[in-house]
Amino acid sequence: MKRASSLFSIPTMVLASEDGVDDNLKSCQEEVNIIKKACKAATKAFKNCLQLKRIQSVEIMGQESAFWKSGELMQSKTRMVKHTESPVKEILNKTGEVFKNIGNHQAEFETEIHHLLDCGKINELTTKDYNQAESEMSALKRRIGQHNNSKDRYEKEQNKLDLAQGMKDPEYEKELESRTVKAKEEMHTMYNEMQAAEDKVAATLYCLQSSESLYAENILACMYQLKGYLKQITEQVEAALPVMQSVLDTTPRRKVFGEDLETHLRTRNVKIAVPLKFAVGGLLDHLHEEGLFRVGPGQLSLKRAKTALDAGIPTRELRIQFTNPHIFTAVIKSYLR
Repeated sequence: MKRASSLFSIPTMVLASEDGVDDNLKSCQEEVNIIKKACKAATKAFKNCLQLKRIQSVEIMGQESAFWKSGELMQSKTRMVKHTESPVKEILNKTGEVFKNIGNHQAEFETEIHHLLDCGKINELTTKDYNQAESEMSALKRRIGQHNNSKDRYEKEQNKLDLAQGMKDPEYEKELESRTVKAKEEMHTMYNEMQAAEDKVAATLYCLQSSESLYAENILACMYQLKGYLKQITEQVEAALPVMQSVLDTTPRRKVFGEDLETHLRTRNVKIAVPLKFAVGGLLDHLHEEGLFRVGPGQLSLKRAKTALDAGIPTRELRIQFTNPHIFTAVIKSYLR
């Protein structure tokens, strides 16, 4: 009778580790795992920088920004300023407008970052694809264990058959041969299932390994979004600065003493410096006063006159307040000094 061992050839498989998983597959899984951890850290790092609560309306989301709220606060305070040609009011109002626009851009930026991180390849890797690879690796280990068990059963049956060869019991030998063949077939079935499980996990891991550029592309897309956001902020500020500088350059609400003559004449829209016009006009009725340009007024009176001129108090009002001719001469000397 033909021996069962000659009916099949035992399949061989190189199993480099204790659990039977090929070392190359383990190395591949570890590499993918490291990339997964790095991508997960990148996602956390980006989201840690996001400040707004994610809601459906980008407009409302923008209004929750610290920039938008600060801008609204600035603009609300400018409504308290009632006097005309206020550079503080105009510049603060423009600053508030810029801040509110930045808040809106921030909401758009953060919404896009959430989308890239929650719907991109990195999210697929960290929440689904790697988990699938781990599940398939666990299935492979189970198949390896089942194959090893079936191989042990076959070897036991084969040993029994070998021992029965000298017993001269054809019926018993026939029964053992049948059991050996069945164990052999089961072992081959388990081997094929194990091989299929290995092919499956290998294909999954190789696919993830080859997708590393897609994960890097996902991170790069976030950086491009950051670049665009910062560019929008820069453009907002650059567009506003010349407007605010123009307000500052043309406002008449500036000091008179210490200002260059050209700027003073331009911003006050006059042809004669205001201190000189005020002082000369006040002196017309006091030209014969003794000690003009020699006798000085009280320092506090002079300081009040100079600060009143700085503040833009009309000269006709100042001439009512100041009648001491020595104030006028002191103003002239202070301005021309």
